[in-house]
Amino acid sequence: MEKLKLTASAGGSNPQRAFDIFERQWVYDIPVPGTRTGPRSTFRHLPVSIQLLRKHFPDHMTLDVVELGPHEGEHSFHLHHLPVKQVHAVEGRPTNFLKCIIVKNELRLDRVYFALGDAVEFLRRARHFDLAYCCGILYHLPDPLAALRCMADKADRLVMTTAVFDEAEMRAADRRTANEPFPTNWLRDIDPSPEFVDFEGARVTHYRRDFRDFSVVQVEGHGGVNTPYARLMSADGLKLAIEKLGGRILHFKQVIYPRAPEIECVVQFR
Repeated sequence: MEKLKLTASAGGSNPQRAFDIFERQWVYDIPVPGTRTGPRSTFRHLPVSIQLLRKHFPDHMTLDVVELGPHEGEHSFHLHHLPVKQVHAVEGRPTNFLKCIIVKNELRLDRVYFALGDAVEFLRRARHFDLAYCCGILYHLPDPLAALRCMADKADRLVMTTAVFDEAEMRAADRRTANEPFPTNWLRDIDPSPEFVDFEGARVTHYRRDFRDFSVVQVEGHGGVNTPYARLMSADGLKLAIEKLGGRILHFKQVIYPRAPEIECVVQFR
């Protein structure tokens, strides 16, 4: 993983007070000297998706980007410092949105605008963007095909990572995480019977995942984006859907992580 040289400086006289609004609720280690937040180090290393964006789109400094589901602003931070021209990031969960505002203030992300709302509905009504950046959200949505169509309609390019349905790899992930505080429970919650959808003249397969204890799951920040269920696509189904939307696939790779099988994807629509 590529090590990032941090250049952002913290703002405010006592940033820890802002972070403590969500004490013990942070997922990521926010790189503000002298503060304590969460354990994950993504802010301190360039994610693969950012490296792919830089590799495939060397004109990134000119790109107007819409980011779907910024979570705690970790990818927004890297987009800002890549740099891209500007980022409009839409987050569905109120708690995560407020965390993003704190991150924006303390890391001085002056070219990032965070909005609270349904990212797909926003995109459906939005102006055109140069690039859609969609990492870790597609598999949380009840209608991923509608989201893909919106991205193809409203963006010239796409950088995306998403979990995909792979029964064998999900069974292995469930075993690996069984004793963790948040086990994956993929195959407990997913109906393995495929749903077939006619999409742009092709038959695309996806699988329904129901989130148990929905209200608790949302408070803890896991599960769907304000929905009690989601649908996961297979890798083949995802690739087929992108091609049917007119996308030229520049990069498409399945990677097996400890908690999920994922696809890395870079697409040129226009």
